[in-house]
Amino acid sequence: MSSANTHPPPPSTSSQSNENNNSSNAASAAYLCTHANPSIVTLATCNLNQWSLDFTGNVRRIHKSCTLARNAGATYRLGPELELCGYGCEDHFLESDTYLHCWESLAELFDLGSTDGLLCDFGMPVL
Repeated sequence: MSSANTHPPPPSTSSQSNENNNSSNAASAAYLCTHANPSIVTLATCNLNQWSLDFTGNVRRIHKSCTLARNAGATYRLGPELELCGYGCEDHFLESDTYLHCWESLAELFDLGSTDGLLCDFGMPVL
């Protein structure tokens, strides 16, 4: 094999006993995990200064973090829990409009293109 990108063939299981078959299956699985897609994944984790019930400001900061993550080459962006509504909403979690505004904020992020080419994990309460 002369190419630098060529990987060795997967381990053979054709002439092995049942006892060795389990370890061979594990070796085959390990081979697939390491050689089937040798891509590097870039993960962006975000620690945002979100404000309770500041849906407009929270969306703006989330969108900016998505843009920064994409520009850094990330393919997955992980945000904090409750990033859409902010922490400390207390009794406002008993009001249905808190959930409605979270869904509206999520839709706005889609409309802004925040998730284009980026797998995003947004934190919000859901009933």
